[in-house]
Amino acid sequence: MKRDFLLILFIALLSLGYGTYGAYKMLFENKNPYILNCEGMLMDQSKVYAISNYERVSKDTIYIHYEQSKVITPSTLGYIYFDKKKNEFVLQNHNCVFNPNQSAPENYFLPFCRTLKDGFFEDGLYFGSGEVIPQSLLLSRGIKYNTAVGSRENRISLEFKKTPEGILLQTRDDGILCQYWLQKGVANPFEIYLNRKIENSSCQNIYSFDNTTQSSGIYYLNIIPDLYRVKFDIHDESAKEISWGKSNEPCFYIGEFKFSIRLKFGLLFTIFFILYIALLIFFQSYLIYKFFYARSPLILALMGICVNLRSFRFFLTS
Repeated sequence: MKRDFLLILFIALLSLGYGTYGAYKMLFENKNPYILNCEGMLMDQSKVYAISNYERVSKDTIYIHYEQSKVITPSTLGYIYFDKKKNEFVLQNHNCVFNPNQSAPENYFLPFCRTLKDGFFEDGLYFGSGEVIPQSLLLSRGIKYNTAVGSRENRISLEFKKTPEGILLQTRDDGILCQYWLQKGVANPFEIYLNRKIENSSCQNIYSFDNTTQSSGIYYLNIIPDLYRVKFDIHDESAKEISWGKSNEPCFYIGEFKFSIRLKFGLLFTIFFILYIALLIFFQSYLIYKFFYARSPLILALMGICVNLRSFRFFLTS
């Protein structure tokens, strides 16, 4: 009995120490505590945003490409524009888009349009040829295009995000929605190219935008993160300082693209995770106490199983 108790106690203490050390390293000595993300593109009310793979250049039209499904979808899927009567951005489907709730497609390479985010008790909404999708739905649920022969990798997703500056378009084209982990305590250099060729660059962290913008220029971003604070500065190609700052989770624009620097593990997550570890320690201590004073063989066996299961959970936690 005593030998069994000492063995279980040794395993419990070992897992407790390992799990607590791993949680501490993850939360407070993380080598990459921050993430740089291009959140989206700020839309201009005077422009049309064509969801199209065409390489055309126009003063009033921006082309959003979808290389991931270029070979199985038509060249154009829809247009985003500002509706002055409704005073909002809307998305109008191209004539090639079909609604599977209304009819079967004549060609299985024809695209369908469906809501991207559906709640547990919500049915997905489909939109057909020429239908106009309001801004409110694009803000709350987003939409996706795909074909009957496409997979998740071929999906073309579009979402709106409201910011104090206006409406952001979030879709995977150029550098939009690309993320980089930031190393703590050292300078993390980035280069951002707007309609410029990347030539003779030794920088490993690069954002490049071409068809999604009509701006032109090269910008140099330098980020130095600490555990809960980050410092950054932005210069253009003439070494002129464009912006700088030092805060917990800063945001800034380069051209029409919004960038954010976010903590990998937010404050709320950290608090709940520490509470979770504390509860595990409390219940593990309680079970060991009960195991030590138990006399029934059945209770001893059950308590031993519970203690070992929680020890295994501590190993997984780290």
